Amino acid sequence: METDVDGAFDGTNELAARLTTSDQVRACIATEWLRFAIGRGETDADVCSEERLLDRLRVTNGSLTELVVALTQTDAFMYRTAGEGETP
Repeated sequence: METDVDGAFDGTNELAARLTTSDQVRACIATEWLRFAIGRGETDADVCSEERLLDRLRVTNGSLTELVVALTQTDAFMYRTAGEGETP
């Protein structure tokens, strides 16, 4: 599988620079934070919420603070249904 971070790097600073500019890494971060926040795996209904988070990461150069704010404004978060054992 080809990635957007392939190739040699020299030290942790260069690796970090590559990872912070990777769309694949940003997509992974957006998905994992969404899963954590809504307490379940994503579904087809969550595609727009994931895209919104990914867009926010791109615009803010990977700001986790902005990601958390954007996360609270997604439909997946705002309209989260109560899970088993939770009261609505």
